[in-house]
Amino acid sequence: MSDTMLNAVIRMPYDMAMASELSRLQFYDRAQSLLDARAADKARIAELEIKINRLKRELTNQNHALRQRNIALDALHYVWCSGGCQTGMHRFDGGSLTEGVLLQAESAVKRMRTWFDNKRCRDSNHEQRMAALAQQGKENES
Repeated sequence: MSDTMLNAVIRMPYDMAMASELSRLQFYDRAQSLLDARAADKARIAELEIKINRLKRELTNQNHALRQRNIALDALHYVWCSGGCQTGMHRFDGGSLTEGVLLQAESAVKRMRTWFDNKRCRDSNHEQRMAALAQQGKENES
């Protein structure tokens, strides 16, 4: 039923709405459909509120992670930039060198050292394995 018809039935004067068995049934049916629609709307609103709260938490977590990433990038900028450039560094927080920024930079350098050492070890192991395979090939030929 259209909204116009529904409003007309619900807003019908009492005398007209209760005048006959048919009008009472019609009024009752329309009132029930409105209550059902209202319950469905309340359920949908509750679902949307849950979704909004989840998205707010997600956004807060992302903002926190981005802030941490930007602070880490600031630390790397200190490592990369000697400060001699005319325009200066593009800083996330605009602050000065702090203990936290320094710890971030040291952590990044330690990760870089670990990565380099692991790669060198893998590469040298690969070269050793290749040399051993070549030696085995020579022994098998003779």
